[in-house]
Amino acid sequence: MARHGSKALEHLASCLRGQIPADVDWLSVISLANESLTAGNLALACLGDKSPPVIPEDVAQFLTAVLGRNRARNARLRSQVAELGESLQARGLQAVFLKGTALILQQSDERAAARMISDADLLVAPSDKSAAVAVLREIGYVITEAAAGPTSAVTLARQSDVGMIDLHVRVRGPSAIAQNDMILARSCTVDCDGVEFRVPSPSDQIAHLVLHDQFHNRDYWKGAIDLRHLCDLDWIISNLEIDWQSLELRFEGRSELDALASQLLQAHRLLGTEIPRSLSSRWMARMQVKRCIAQLDYPVLAAPFAVLTIAAAPFHRNRDAVRYDLPLRERSLGKWRALRKFFTAGTVGKL
Repeated sequence: MARHGSKALEHLASCLRGQIPADVDWLSVISLANESLTAGNLALACLGDKSPPVIPEDVAQFLTAVLGRNRARNARLRSQVAELGESLQARGLQAVFLKGTALILQQSDERAAARMISDADLLVAPSDKSAAVAVLREIGYVITEAAAGPTSAVTLARQSDVGMIDLHVRVRGPSAIAQNDMILARSCTVDCDGVEFRVPSPSDQIAHLVLHDQFHNRDYWKGAIDLRHLCDLDWIISNLEIDWQSLELRFEGRSELDALASQLLQAHRLLGTEIPRSLSSRWMARMQVKRCIAQLDYPVLAAPFAVLTIAAAPFHRNRDAVRYDLPLRERSLGKWRALRKFFTAGTVGKL
């Protein structure tokens, strides 16, 4: 994976806001957009109907192709999700679509064309898991990855589809913050192409993205930036009504609240997202954002910064991911492999 400095990120973020710098290096910007899975967002920002900026012809051709292909793919994904949702509803099963899938179901066709999605995530009640898997298998899906444990996701796929299905019974992250037992009850109904779907409440959508990145992917310890999810957060905050007070109360621990604030501050710093002062003024979160930017220019700082962050926030971890059903030796080996991966492997889409 190529390394990009903070200047390339600043230029890409500026382009995503519709403000193209005079000295923009399009090669670096497009390369970084591809790496961060935001090429669709870049295309929409540069080719939109609202006074589109003048960009080089070859750049315009590339972005037009990206947006067109992603629009066609997401249209197929929407049809796939519609069939899935109707099949589950016909059996009396309630499912809530998560993350990128929830976004494209809420957004206009034009906006949804920009979001790059690898698979569709949906959440069902634990008691409905077996029945939901049975419904998917009846309409042609096969299990490609079985659940590793009773609360783990099941991955299913069909050859004719553009994306796999990840069937969850809980969202990843500490259960006290995730509030899995409440996500279904708080979910909202949205209409997409004449079909009704359930998606999480706006506050749950924000919490889920933060839990996925800052806890499950360890972005808080790593100092990583998920620009695609920052674009998601920016859209959610700009277009939906957020209950900020209840959201902050869920992240009640110091490091947990700093994790929430640091990701939202990344969105504020790069995309201009409006967030409450109670979050933007947190000292540790502000230092975290500066650390993330510094690591882009000086990658050698990543490892020592990670050690310092772990020492400062040792309890910032996803305890619910620990497989207590496994023997102690297997758990210890798993922790060692996870630690080695933490310091040596990157994650797709992360900067």
